Amino acid sequence: MTVIETEIEKKPWQELLHLTREFQELKPWQHLAEMEMIAIDLPEASEPVFCCIFGKNTEVQALRILPGIEALMAFYRLATSEGEDTRRLLYEQKELRLTFVEEAQAPAEPGQEEQGIDFVWEVRWPGYLPRMLREEEAGFLGRVMKHANRAIRNYIERKVTVDFAAGKTLLRYYDAQANMWLTKEEDAYIPPLDYPSLSIDEAELVKELRQKPKNEAVLELDMFYLPRPVTMSESEKGEGGSPAGTAAAGDEGLLFYPRMLLLGDRQRGTLVNNNMLSPEEDGPTAIFKALADYILSYGRPKTLIVCQQIYLEMLRDFCKDNAIKLEFAESGQELASLLPLRQKLLG
Repeated sequence: MTVIETEIEKKPWQELLHLTREFQELKPWQHLAEMEMIAIDLPEASEPVFCCIFGKNTEVQALRILPGIEALMAFYRLATSEGEDTRRLLYEQKELRLTFVEEAQAPAEPGQEEQGIDFVWEVRWPGYLPRMLREEEAGFLGRVMKHANRAIRNYIERKVTVDFAAGKTLLRYYDAQANMWLTKEEDAYIPPLDYPSLSIDEAELVKELRQKPKNEAVLELDMFYLPRPVTMSESEKGEGGSPAGTAAAGDEGLLFYPRMLLLGDRQRGTLVNNNMLSPEEDGPTAIFKALADYILSYGRPKTLIVCQQIYLEMLRDFCKDNAIKLEFAESGQELASLLPLRQKLLG
């Protein structure tokens, strides 16, 4: 086993190419549907890696590898989302994706030039432009693909049966006691899809906000991804360089989709606050700061309107504590004070 793993480390691209071809020959999309998960429990990883296969009910044949619980949560959130939340969640997926395409469309990975490539490997990280693989990621994918292919083959050859309809999953894991890799049916892990909370540690500020007088203002709040990526320069990244696992764009820096936070006054038809966030900036913190700045300057508004379920749930307690009526709009088109700038930014 040591010899094989050393060989993979020396030739990650060649090994990944071989495993990708093996996966393609298995035609797993003929046997597994999109929501029928494969879990790979690597001994060196703190969390399982989840794989889902597209092609049985879609025109595109693809493999989506979700590295860990957070990535799985983002996948399920998107699958169950509606309206404005769907558009946002498309930018928040965390996955390594293999897509089979027409040969002319596929850029070659390093070391794969002139080999008739008809697939694309991409890294998709929340908020970042999809990019090609790095060498260390090719080595990691080699590990995952090796066991995913074995699990798929065992399932196709009926060496293991899985009742996906009963909430089961296909698990590939290492049995340390037996010193061997095994494939079996296991209970599927469905992560909690709770919305992030607005956690506020500044007790004095919270107390001050509650003491501010009420006004009759109706505020509208939204935060959304801009469709055009921008570049983060090396100076903006700080001393730490590119964040681990994020998308690199060469010497120019990191390409990412910025989030735009808008807060407007419906009755006045004016913009109260606008802020463009990078992927590293915390959305809930930015929302709290925007609302706190308004309340400190003008008092507590009568009403706050949002158009995404995530912000409706996130702000429930905050609005209740500050006697602010929280309302939900079906789409961003209903946020009148934000609409002109929103349309301009989204195109």
